[in-house]
Amino acid sequence: MPMALVEPFADVDRLVAALTEVIVNESISNVMLRGRFILALPGGTTPQPLYAHLAKPEQRVRVPWDKVHVFFTDERCVPPDDERSNYRLVKEMLLDHVPVPAEQVHRMRGEDEPKAAAAAYEKQLRSVIGPLKGKEFGVLDLALLGLGKDGHIASLFAGKKSLHDLERWVMSEYIDEARGTRLTMSPWLLNNARSTIVMVWGAEKAGALMAVLDGPEVPNALPAQRIAYGANYVRWMIDMPAGRLLGKPSMR
Repeated sequence: MPMALVEPFADVDRLVAALTEVIVNESISNVMLRGRFILALPGGTTPQPLYAHLAKPEQRVRVPWDKVHVFFTDERCVPPDDERSNYRLVKEMLLDHVPVPAEQVHRMRGEDEPKAAAAAYEKQLRSVIGPLKGKEFGVLDLALLGLGKDGHIASLFAGKKSLHDLERWVMSEYIDEARGTRLTMSPWLLNNARSTIVMVWGAEKAGALMAVLDGPEVPNALPAQRIAYGANYVRWMIDMPAGRLLGKPSMR
């Protein structure tokens, strides 16, 4: 089983500060190399401290937002003004506070028929990020993800067909645990990002993190393992409570 790069931090504040530096550095380097930065963002509670930090005046000026294209790793099938919408959360916490051009924010249309919405989002992704040269397709520059307490990641849940799809970039699927249909980027697309970072903090995530990184390889039961052991380059940035079952690595 491949080794995952685990970066432990003493608390969420230190983790968020370090992750902010990664985003700043990768945004600048990708803009210098390719003229743009393709960033995929998650919803949920995990990234909220990061979004609040990036939205601060002293931080938002450090990212070349005019060259950033924002995509979403997954979405609930609800309108964009619904309180459950990932887009609404990211917009209110981050996008409303940074100078990213509106046409460079690419939301999943959760209000549309799910299969049509997934196909339309894949078409939009392909039109923005690929192809680049010859047969080389463009990829996400940075995909940010969180980890669910049940081992799900993005909206990839245990036992679903989407875990094994090697062709589509985006798909829709009814999720029993979520009691609704979700749109999600595929493992293939997430694993081919130039860089993938999974943020994990809080004691309630410790069991899932241990199962994903230290347990047997069962990605059909623990979808996050599709990313942990399949990504082009993945970093797990965790805090002390989340990593308490992984041993006692040196905390930053």
